[in-house]
Amino acid sequence: MARKKRELGLGDIVEAVTEATGIKQLMPEDCGCDKRKEQLNALLSFGKKIVNCPTTEQIEYLNNLNGSINLEQRKDISNIYYYVYQYEIDATSTCGDCWNNWIAQIKRAV
Repeated sequence: MARKKRELGLGDIVEAVTEATGIKQLMPEDCGCDKRKEQLNALLSFGKKIVNCPTTEQIEYLNNLNGSINLEQRKDISNIYYYVYQYEIDATSTCGDCWNNWIAQIKRAV
């Protein structure tokens, strides 16, 4: 099964900058960087947190969708989205771009 991911946050940005500039190599091994990184990520995250990775079956279902999405399929997608992000989306929405975006978000959570 795929591991859980979290969205990019401020702590990840600080870590990338310290690695790119060489500052991280100057710090002692147990400097508390990991704890600070998690605190900064909790303070500012750049997206919804992934609660559960989508299952293989859920991804296969999404990959097999073709053409317009009917209400039954929208309900299924909405349930999968809630499973992944614990965030409700309106299954009655008929915005095709919105559904394509939500499907892409789910697929990126793998």
